Amino acid sequence: MKKKHYTLIISLILFNPIFSQNQKINFGIVTGMNYSSLLNDNGDEIPTDYDGRIGFLIGGFVNINITKKLSIQPELIFSMQGGGFSIDPNNIFSNGDPNSPVRLNNIEGKVNESMILLPIIGNIHFNDKIEMQIGPQLGYGIDREIEYDTEIMNIQGDIFKLSPDSKRVELGAILGLGYYFSEKIKIGVRYAYGITKRQEVNTSVFSLGLHYRI
Repeated sequence: MKKKHYTLIISLILFNPIFSQNQKINFGIVTGMNYSSLLNDNGDEIPTDYDGRIGFLIGGFVNINITKKLSIQPELIFSMQGGGFSIDPNNIFSNGDPNSPVRLNNIEGKVNESMILLPIIGNIHFNDKIEMQIGPQLGYGIDREIEYDTEIMNIQGDIFKLSPDSKRVELGAILGLGYYFSEKIKIGVRYAYGITKRQEVNTSVFSLGLHYRI
């Protein structure tokens, strides 16, 4: 009886698609555009409004078919993202009092950031055309530039610039949909949210990517 159980277990392992040597593996490239913004503010001391910016992404992927309904897709992406910001210094110096005699112009600008992203996507295939995409994403900020639209004044240093002590690593989560035009060409729409805060803000990125299997 035990021998039959062992035989059954070994057979399941050998013929299970996860352990099979016949898994279908595809390589490809991806390129597209994104719309990114920063979320939350920098605390009560520096109230800030944010808006989005358009960037681009490019990279490669490996798609590993686990079963007919599931595939795993690690990717390596270079992404340009960031967002606009507007700081009202009157809320800082007058404590939000509209009758304060001191009135200053808003400080406005843009954050432009270069990111290396490593998403690990689980593709759940509903049929031959449509799939749902879900998974974690690890990001690393390699460069960050700040462009000011108004004259800058020093308010507790520059809250956006990267420094040796800045958090560059970001853990995020992805949810999206993919549509196959053919076996080689797919278009994907995703939303990525940065779970970990960097410089007291989270990132929010909508992306539209074109995937091509080599």
